Amino acid sequence: MKKLLKFFLGIILLSTLIFYVGNLKMFKTTNYFIEQLSTSYRSYGLDGFKYAKAITNFNSPMQITPIGRLIIVKFDIYVRINRYHLIRTTLKIRYIFDNRVNDIYINNGGTICIDCRR
Repeated sequence: MKKLLKFFLGIILLSTLIFYVGNLKMFKTTNYFIEQLSTSYRSYGLDGFKYAKAITNFNSPMQITPIGRLIIVKFDIYVRINRYHLIRTTLKIRYIFDNRVNDIYINNGGTICIDCRR
């Protein structure tokens, strides 16, 4: 029984580690934009598209764009809504104790918004 419990705990730990490593590019990019909003920029303004970064997350192309004091995360291909919920939950866990982030939500337009407004 203990071997089975250790096996399942190992599987959970391994899958969590793989998921975290798979999202490192996304975390690195969102961290960069959030840091810039707290140090260098008051706002990216409406021309934030020139700062947009394209990344690949689990073989799905994504784009991360700062607009004003929002950071927009979207997939460049069609994915199911549960994928957006998974990314939103991952970002919420990542920034749960970061006081620079007010909220993380799914926009009606089908994007994830990281709200850094004061």
